[in-house]
Amino acid sequence: MKEEITIHNNDIPLAGTLTKPETAGPYPVVVVAHTSAASTRESGVYQYLAEVLSLSGVAVFIFDRRSSGDSTGIFGTATFLDLADDMNAAIDPKLIGL
Repeated sequence: MKEEITIHNNDIPLAGTLTKPETAGPYPVVVVAHTSAASTRESGVYQYLAEVLSLSGVAVFIFDRRSSGDSTGIFGTATFLDLADDMNAAIDPKLIGL
């Protein structure tokens, strides 16, 4: 089961997808950090990860990196701390609903 969720790092909306198992929750959740090459949640490796883990009873949250896919912001001027704050916004359990 997939749910589109937008998280926010201050004023920057980051679009994501939460993939949940078909069974009743609660579930452990994996929040995917981006590789240097794959910047959107549509990347094959991320989709495979979401599919396999959800079949094992684990929810997966994947969001588009800043300025990629449906997310805003400017990746080229983001600092490492900005990107870390993006991940911190993604791991807030109140935002992903688990």
